[in-house]
Amino acid sequence: MPNPKNWGDLTLGQLQIAMSDASDVVKTASLLRISEAKARELTPDEIESILGAYNGLKEEAVHRKTFRLNGTEYGFIPDWSEFSVGEWIDCEKYQADFWPNAHRLMSILYRPIRIKGGDRYVIAKYTAKENADAFKEMPA
Repeated sequence: MPNPKNWGDLTLGQLQIAMSDASDVVKTASLLRISEAKARELTPDEIESILGAYNGLKEEAVHRKTFRLNGTEYGFIPDWSEFSVGEWIDCEKYQADFWPNAHRLMSILYRPIRIKGGDRYVIAKYTAKENADAFKEMPA
């Protein structure tokens, strides 16, 4: 298992599970990227050590305007004045119960870049049909 140093070393999906009320076995399986059956083979001390290491991770708030995921470059909302009512409504809904919906919120805030020139870019329009599950693989 790679030894994560901060939350950015985890995927958003791993972090969502770690922040949930899932069992320690489920959290450990997710953090180690192993099956639950494999995690059940660990000793309680090993699970406690793994979860302790996770709890000791440093939270480094780094806002990335763009990132690449599965071959697609995504960009953060470049112009809030163009944020639609539908986007606001969906953001409010997902933000109200953040951790279970973090990937859905990211699919609103980050969209595929259609055109890019220097530091400027244009993102795809929001359709409410974005593949939010793909964002579970983005760096936390």
